[in-house]
Amino acid sequence: MKTLIVYYSLEGNTDYTATRIANRLGADKLRLRPVKEFTGTGLKKFFWGGKSAMMAEKPKLEDYDVNLAKYDRIIIGFPVWASNIAPPIRTFVEEHKAQLKRKQLAAFACQAGGGADKALQKLKAFIGIDAFELEAAFKDPKKKQSGETDKLIDGFCDILVKQDEIAEEELAQEWGTDLRGLRKYLTNWNYKKHVKLCAAIYVPLIAFDLTVSYFICKKIIDKLDEAER
Repeated sequence: MKTLIVYYSLEGNTDYTATRIANRLGADKLRLRPVKEFTGTGLKKFFWGGKSAMMAEKPKLEDYDVNLAKYDRIIIGFPVWASNIAPPIRTFVEEHKAQLKRKQLAAFACQAGGGADKALQKLKAFIGIDAFELEAAFKDPKKKQSGETDKLIDGFCDILVKQDEIAEEELAQEWGTDLRGLRKYLTNWNYKKHVKLCAAIYVPLIAFDLTVSYFICKKIIDKLDEAER
């Protein structure tokens, strides 16, 4: 399962969480950065950030390079502001909503107090989905770092891994093949493996074509012989 973590982080809590998840899942990360970053400290920062979130603003983002078609799952991470999603996430979702709805989606929120449940509900509504594959909320993972919080983040990852294994097993039973073995074979793809795969596919096809074409030609020749007699 190819996974991308898309997130915004102002104070480092969401970045800490996204990095830990990426390391556990072997996922790629895309950190969103608004052209005009939210500034200030203390109440001033929370006032302007909260106002922007409540007004459902969509700030312009710095240029980023991502091909969502490469990924099966997108995990969205954000800090909770005024029980809402951080505005840069809203911008990203608006730009890619159609593609996101075709992916497996998970989400996590980082909060200092509360409001994560409401923020996650608002994110689902904005994307236009009923539920995430998995969602979670973590309390100041970096600022108040603890082994307990790290375990919760790791548990979030473990559930996703387990769900992937179950999906693979169900698909393998349906198709009668070991998809985990196929995944292992396709890992670290190189030219030699490519040649072997092509040979395994095309050699039988060529043999079949040669056999069929031989009998067709023979039948035509036999017909011509009969006509000459």
